[in-house]
Amino acid sequence: MLPAPDRGDTTTMSSSALRETVHEINNPLFAILGLTEFLLRDVEPGSKSHERLLLIQQSGLEIKEIVKTLRDSPHEPTEAA
Repeated sequence: MLPAPDRGDTTTMSSSALRETVHEINNPLFAILGLTEFLLRDVEPGSKSHERLLLIQQSGLEIKEIVKTLRDSPHEPTEAA
Protein backbone atom coordinates (compact mmCIF):
# COMPACT_ATOMS: atom_id res chain seq x y z
CA MET A 1 0.00 0.00 0.00
CA LEU A 2 1.20 3.51 -0.79
CA PRO A 3 1.95 5.92 2.04
CA ALA A 4 -0.22 9.00 2.23
CA PRO A 5 1.43 11.87 0.36
CA ASP A 6 2.72 14.72 2.49
CA ARG A 7 1.05 17.77 1.01
CA GLY A 8 -0.50 20.95 2.23
CA ASP A 9 -3.36 20.99 -0.28
CA THR A 10 -5.43 17.83 0.11
CA THR A 11 -7.66 18.62 -2.86
CA THR A 12 -5.02 18.06 -5.53
CA MET A 13 -2.59 15.29 -6.27
CA SER A 14 0.74 15.79 -8.01
CA SER A 15 1.22 14.23 -11.41
CA SER A 16 3.85 11.82 -10.15
CA ALA A 17 1.72 10.69 -7.19
CA LEU A 18 -1.26 10.19 -9.49
CA ARG A 19 0.81 8.19 -11.98
CA GLU A 20 2.13 6.02 -9.15
CA THR A 21 -1.36 5.46 -7.76
CA VAL A 22 -2.75 4.54 -11.19
CA HIS A 23 0.14 2.11 -11.66
CA GLU A 24 -0.47 0.55 -8.23
CA ILE A 25 -4.16 0.04 -9.05
CA ASN A 26 -3.62 -1.23 -12.61
CA ASN A 27 -1.20 -4.04 -11.72
CA PRO A 28 -3.59 -6.09 -9.56
CA LEU A 29 -6.58 -5.01 -11.64
CA PHE A 30 -5.11 -6.52 -14.81
CA ALA A 31 -4.36 -9.74 -12.91
CA ILE A 32 -7.95 -9.87 -11.64
CA LEU A 33 -9.40 -9.26 -15.10
CA GLY A 34 -7.07 -11.77 -16.75
CA LEU A 35 -7.69 -14.53 -14.23
CA THR A 36 -11.43 -13.91 -14.35
CA GLU A 37 -11.36 -14.32 -18.13
CA PHE A 38 -9.57 -17.67 -17.79
CA LEU A 39 -11.94 -18.87 -15.06
CA LEU A 40 -14.97 -17.93 -17.15
CA ARG A 41 -13.77 -20.43 -19.77
CA ASP A 42 -13.74 -23.23 -17.18
CA VAL A 43 -17.22 -22.86 -15.70
CA GLU A 44 -20.62 -23.72 -17.08
CA PRO A 45 -22.35 -20.69 -18.65
CA GLY A 46 -25.43 -19.79 -16.64
CA SER A 47 -24.11 -21.41 -13.47
CA LYS A 48 -23.91 -19.51 -10.18
CA SER A 49 -20.10 -19.48 -10.47
CA HIS A 50 -20.32 -18.06 -13.98
CA GLU A 51 -22.66 -15.29 -12.85
CA ARG A 52 -20.33 -14.41 -9.97
CA LEU A 53 -17.33 -14.30 -12.26
CA LEU A 54 -19.22 -12.04 -14.66
CA LEU A 55 -19.93 -9.70 -11.74
CA ILE A 56 -16.23 -9.64 -10.81
CA GLN A 57 -15.33 -8.97 -14.44
CA GLN A 58 -17.87 -6.15 -14.78
CA SER A 59 -16.72 -4.54 -11.54
CA GLY A 60 -13.11 -4.75 -12.71
CA LEU A 61 -14.00 -3.10 -16.01
CA GLU A 62 -15.78 -0.30 -14.15
CA ILE A 63 -12.69 0.26 -11.98
CA LYS A 64 -10.57 0.27 -15.14
CA GLU A 65 -12.71 3.12 -16.54
CA ILE A 66 -12.42 5.08 -13.27
CA VAL A 67 -8.63 4.69 -13.36
CA LYS A 68 -8.57 5.76 -17.01
CA THR A 69 -10.55 8.89 -16.12
CA LEU A 70 -8.16 9.67 -13.28
CA ARG A 71 -5.15 9.10 -15.53
CA ASP A 72 -6.52 11.34 -18.28
CA SER A 73 -7.76 14.17 -16.03
CA PRO A 74 -5.74 17.33 -15.42
CA HIS A 75 -3.29 16.71 -12.58
CA GLU A 76 -2.28 20.16 -11.49
CA PRO A 77 -4.63 22.99 -10.54
CA THR A 78 -4.87 25.85 -12.99
CA GLU A 79 -4.64 29.39 -11.75
CA ALA A 80 -7.71 31.59 -12.13
CA ALA A 81 -7.26 34.65 -14.31
